[in-house]
Amino acid sequence: MGQLLGRSNGGTGSEDGDVMTDSTRAAPSRKRRVIGDSEMETRKKKISKLDTAKYIHKRLFVDGAKSDVTIRALGRTWNLHRLYLEQCKFFDRLFRGHWKDSNNAVIQIDIVDPNVTVEGFNMVLESLYHNEIELDLESVPSLIASASMLSLDSVMERCAELCAESLTDERVLEFYMVAEQYGLPDLSEKCFKYLKNNFWRLSNKLAILYTVSHSTMAKLMAASDLLVIEGELDLYETVKKWIFLQAAPYVVENNEICSEMTKYFSSLTDDDRDTLCRTFADITCNIRIGHIVSSVKTIGDLRKDPLVPNEIIDQVLADNWFLLLCNEETKEQIEVKNEDFHLNAHRLGRVLDSSPKCWRWSGFNFGIDLLLNYNDGVITLKRNCLSQWTPYCTNLKFNILLHYRMIVGNKNGKFLYDSTICSRSLRIDQTVIVARFLPAAEEFPVAVHFFYLATLPSKPASSYWEAYLKKSGSTIQ
Repeated sequence: MGQLLGRSNGGTGSEDGDVMTDSTRAAPSRKRRVIGDSEMETRKKKISKLDTAKYIHKRLFVDGAKSDVTIRALGRTWNLHRLYLEQCKFFDRLFRGHWKDSNNAVIQIDIVDPNVTVEGFNMVLESLYHNEIELDLESVPSLIASASMLSLDSVMERCAELCAESLTDERVLEFYMVAEQYGLPDLSEKCFKYLKNNFWRLSNKLAILYTVSHSTMAKLMAASDLLVIEGELDLYETVKKWIFLQAAPYVVENNEICSEMTKYFSSLTDDDRDTLCRTFADITCNIRIGHIVSSVKTIGDLRKDPLVPNEIIDQVLADNWFLLLCNEETKEQIEVKNEDFHLNAHRLGRVLDSSPKCWRWSGFNFGIDLLLNYNDGVITLKRNCLSQWTPYCTNLKFNILLHYRMIVGNKNGKFLYDSTICSRSLRIDQTVIVARFLPAAEEFPVAVHFFYLATLPSKPASSYWEAYLKKSGSTIQ
């Protein structure tokens, strides 16, 4: 059932009781109680208000009695009244302006927006004659489209409120596109926040990933606080999967997508690869390739894919080597501006389904090895140097300055903990507490998202693409 929204009809007057005498107490009267004039008047007023609203709706809107204007749209006719229609800015401007149709008895409205349906348009017109409107999630997109066309802000606001209260994995993209299309900034912001906070989970659902639009994916990749699981390589693989779903001429099952992607990308000609690379450059340009080229295998896999040109990969490798030398030769602790942190921080994550848990993220991360441990609501971080062997632990500076942000969210994307951007000086093999939270049992699994930067900031990822495309006279769209 829909949600019935409307204004209250007013107060509820009180009724005075009868005064009882001694005789009436002894022998109760069977006579009908006499109602005073003021009470009768109050009752009549209540009944009049309720019946008048129903009467107006039935006689004027449903029956079209005493209509002074006829609206034709979407193959249907409504016999309505200028006085009621003037509640909409659309009709108010039409009737008061010097338009061709201003004084016509019949007004034809050509509606080109496919989201405006007969049912939605009728419900919006009906709300002008009735003090309430019934909303349900199925009809909301059409109601918003119809109310937007007629400039009826009150209906749009009520619909936006209902959508914001009803965000789910299955509906968030639909509501986000509606909010963007019809100018509902508060709803748009809430939907996009839901997408950012749950992207690590939503991206595993092919049916949802497939419906993400190009512009939405580009905006998500540009979000510095996008929450991911594992690391930048997994984000790259998600984008690769999304591009395959957009470009491939067929649909595959989830368990077949890896093999089908390999076949598809391997079959592309050099011209096809270049076209695909440029088409999706506004998305891939925000993937932090410098954080992916952390092992021989990932470098080899990147070179096989058509998403990132080898020229960019080579330049990133050269810059990473130079950055490593700068970090090793810099004696002072590295201070980082918030802007540089947002553009360059490593984006990592891990799902915890129980306690205790201990983990690290593999790969050569400028020789810094970080171990995280979760136990009874406390997350600790250790700068591992000498206590545990790992092939990538080469940074033996006595102190490093770690800039980080730790976010813990539940399975619905609600934040249980957010450290905001912090800085900690870490000695060799030092362990520090980075988060304290105690989720309820029903909130498991929880997702731990970790952003950190312990080196000099590198170039923004998009700068490599800008330089690459500039050589051919094109830009990131």
